Order: sequence, then C-alpha cells, then structure tokens
Amino acid sequence: MKRFFLILGLVTLSATMLWTVSANQKVIITAVVQGANLPPAVIGRNPDVDVNPLPKNSSQNYSIHFTEYEKQSVTYTVTPQYGYVNPTSGTISSYDSASGAYIHFTHLTPSSDPATNPYAITITINDGTNTVSTNVSIYAY
Repeated sequence: MKRFFLILGLVTLSATMLWTVSANQKVIITAVVQGANLPPAVIGRNPDVDVNPLPKNSSQNYSIHFTEYEKQSVTYTVTPQYGYVNPTSGTISSYDSASGAYIHFTHLTPSSDPATNPYAITITINDGTNTVSTNVSIYAY
C-alpha cells in the first residue's frame, strides 16, 4: 500500500488564490491568480498647461482624462486653493473600454489677488481601494 502526503503552503499578497488539488497516482495543482487592484491613472488634462493664467473673477472649464483599469466606479473631489469649482465631487461608473473617462469641472477665479499665486486646484480620484491626485495650477491676474 502506497502512502501519499501533500503539503500545501499558501501566501496571499493582495491577490485571491484558488487551489484545486486531485490525487490519483499523480498530483495536479492548478492555481488561478487574480491581480491586485491597480490605482486609477491620470492620462491628461485640458487645457494642458503648466500654469494657466486667468483674469480675476473669470471662469475656465477643465477636463481631467483618466483610466481605471478594472473599470470600477470611482469617486472624485475637486478642491480649489482659492476661488470656486463646480462640481466639487461626483461618481463615475461607466467607461469607454479604450479611452477611459473624464472629470469635467468649471473653476471661478477669486475676485481679488490670492495670497499664493500661482495656486492649485487638487483633483483626487478614489476607486474604493486606491487614491490618486493631480493638480492644476492657476495664476490669477
């Protein structure tokens, strides 16, 4: 009579592992590893300038182009250091499989000189697990 022992060790690093084991004179081990959740990635912005000069008390429309590799819903916030933005937050749950998605917002510059010039608008994107941020720089004159 043959005796057979099988010892399996399992280490999970941000992945789900499924082990299927069968024994009949030989052992077959099949592992299906699902990848870790990747963070959203900012692809570009429009207008795409390092520092956007704008007159005081004026508005500018912006688009932030990003992708979320697992096509999960994301929440976002848009936080200006000065002035106002609309919308300030939202949820995006549908994506074009090839090109990603866009966050659109309008920024109203302050009516007086900001204490810091240029100043930043911070856009934060969260997929429920990962958070990424990007800044748009504004020079109000």
